Amino acid sequence: MVLKVEIVSGETIKPSLPTPLNKRSYKLSYIDQGNLPHPPIPLLLFYSGANADVAEQCGLLKKSLSETLTRFYPLAGEIKDNLTIECNDNGAYYLETRVNCHLSEVLTHPEANVLKNFLPSYDLHFRSGSIGSTTSDELNLRDLIQLVIQVNVFDCGGIAIGISMCHKIGDLATMTAFLDSWARTSRCETISTMDGQEMVTPHFHSASLFPPKEILSSYTFKKLSARDKHVTKRFVFDASRIAALKAKATNPLYVKNPTRVESVTALIWKCASRVGIIASSESTSKQSIAFIPVNLRGRMVPPMPKHLIGNLVQIAVATTTTTTAANARAKEEDLSYLVQLLRDGIGKINNETVKQIQAYNDGELGEFFRDVYGRYSKGEVNLNTIISWCRFPFYEADFGWGKPHWVCSVEMEGKNVHILMDTKDGNGVEAWVTFANQRQMDEFSSLIDREFEISVI
Repeated sequence: MVLKVEIVSGETIKPSLPTPLNKRSYKLSYIDQGNLPHPPIPLLLFYSGANADVAEQCGLLKKSLSETLTRFYPLAGEIKDNLTIECNDNGAYYLETRVNCHLSEVLTHPEANVLKNFLPSYDLHFRSGSIGSTTSDELNLRDLIQLVIQVNVFDCGGIAIGISMCHKIGDLATMTAFLDSWARTSRCETISTMDGQEMVTPHFHSASLFPPKEILSSYTFKKLSARDKHVTKRFVFDASRIAALKAKATNPLYVKNPTRVESVTALIWKCASRVGIIASSESTSKQSIAFIPVNLRGRMVPPMPKHLIGNLVQIAVATTTTTTAANARAKEEDLSYLVQLLRDGIGKINNETVKQIQAYNDGELGEFFRDVYGRYSKGEVNLNTIISWCRFPFYEADFGWGKPHWVCSVEMEGKNVHILMDTKDGNGVEAWVTFANQRQMDEFSSLIDREFEISVI
């Protein structure tokens, strides 16, 4: 069977109430200013269709989305420049599709190339086809629709909700706050009580903590060019495999109590580094670097609000040297040693880091990033970005007809970018791993199987 995902409708959903005049201008923070607006953040949530009226569900999703945008009004606005969002209630784009198969046919053996069909395409983030309105590669921020929702209805009545949020306004925590609020709003329409749960209250003062720079207001961004076709695959580590992996990552010389996320992150870093060395024809030794995005909200003293809107993330760095020389690999490939390097890097993201950002001072770390990206573009370093989406409450997103059957991210940015998510039971980890080509993916899979005896699903 050839999968068909047919768009049956598309419309702009505006906030249910107009944004007050005193909230019409939303300032981006200094961190937001430096953040690329694309690629957007993607998320897929799958729901079974048992005893459900699909038309009623879709109507409820649209109504509750409109009400939620009233609280998250900057998401419905227009990016005026790299300084301000004009909260003019332009709205979010919402489309519905019909899928010519049952949900179970997709979820039995989920494949990234299939799942991407259920997410809004990048082009839908542009108003009225403006992506092709000029030959210039410069991106007009005003053209961007910040939030696009795609609701996919399967033949069985199952639903997949695809969310795509522009990265200029916020990070994954921002999207999670929005999703939580949207689901609670929808659920409130279907039941008489919210089980004592309060509605999510977003906070919009990140610019007061990280004041923007006027000089950056005219900073230009390029359109997202056609990307090379990368290869993405899902690796699943259930609770028993996590236990085995944590045992391998335990060493009294380095770390005695590795977490499941630390253990999987170290494993992926180790194997991805070996793939990079095998792929290199110029050198048998090169620096291997792991970038780990860290949420700053809990790293400030006192902590920032949990639902503070914005890009409140800093990159932690762990680095070692990979080599084909067997006698030099032992320490660099000890999982516990790699976990220690990861902990050390993440531990450096603290209140002092927040103060440096507030003072517009990226210090030596900023120079380090510039140097790494320069050397990476020349093939001189092996760089992998490993993003943990674990412990975010995606599986609590009940719109009134039950919690998700499955949640996934598929792919966010490109090669050598790997995303970790919780399994549904919260005890395992699903890793979405992306490499430049199938040969590298095959080598990575082989390293996982051969060196750690952990099966791949």
